[in-house]
Amino acid sequence: MAATDIANAITGNPASFLEKLDPNVNLEAVFLVKPIQGADNVGAILHAARELYTLYKITDKATKGNKTYLDWTGEWADGLVLQGVTILTTENDKVTNIAVHHRILGTNILLSKELKTRLPKLADHFWTDYQSAGEAAYPPTGYPVYDSYAHITEGNVEDQAWTNSFDAKSGDEFAKALHPDIKFQAAAITQTIWGVDKAKQVLHQASNFYQNLVFDHEVRNDTNRRYIEWKLSGFDGMAMRGLTTLQIDDQGRIAELNIYHRPLGGSVWLSKELNKRLTEFGRADVAEHFWKGDDETETIKEAYASSKELKDKGLV
Repeated sequence: MAATDIANAITGNPASFLEKLDPNVNLEAVFLVKPIQGADNVGAILHAARELYTLYKITDKATKGNKTYLDWTGEWADGLVLQGVTILTTENDKVTNIAVHHRILGTNILLSKELKTRLPKLADHFWTDYQSAGEAAYPPTGYPVYDSYAHITEGNVEDQAWTNSFDAKSGDEFAKALHPDIKFQAAAITQTIWGVDKAKQVLHQASNFYQNLVFDHEVRNDTNRRYIEWKLSGFDGMAMRGLTTLQIDDQGRIAELNIYHRPLGGSVWLSKELNKRLTEFGRADVAEHFWKGDDETETIKEAYASSKELKDKGLV
């Protein structure tokens, strides 16, 4: 199935895309607290989510083997901007796995809450509160466990400045790979982070939480965009999968960085932990970009503020 066919089906005729789902298709998403299987369930979620958008368009794409990566941007009627990447895995002309990634934490929580209202029979896959979402992010199997910290590249992932920076766990080492005016968004971030100083502090603290990190799939396209999939475990047993996209400038520096942790409980837990660590580290100005408070109220407000900022800067 060609990437163009998939993109056209999603944007022009979503119903035709649902027809391409394998009966046992698996859906993983940053707005789900756990994966869900089956064409009926997955189709219901995708259809309900698509109905929320007044605008939805594909902005970039890449394909390698049986995987297609679609960058997209969308907007709800109330002005909320959602951006991210969807990964589609196909076999025998059918979509067998879908991984949906949105950046900015509040958008993921808000979407999860909205879908829970629309799909009550699937409620246990969506947001209830911080505690229950976090508990779902400790799956017992399927993630790497090693005796000591390592970053490992597998499959077709090339060693590069970005992946090698995780060995040093140093903010200054990360900074060498970043553009001074980098734009940094993530599923665990509540508002966009601008500039290398703040970005390197986040990456330093996050990398020190990771016990094992395996980069296992990479695709590059002709717009200097890289899509790198990974899996990780934390020292406390937290396990996550996800995607990082890098926009590389003409000098080989990362000008735009997007990191997506899934499931939802993982990104929320990491956001709260980074707020705590950055505050203790004396960087309250960076900590403010992460989960704070006792519930999701402030985080959702910040998602709308982030949308307005992007619009004001002409970036959407």
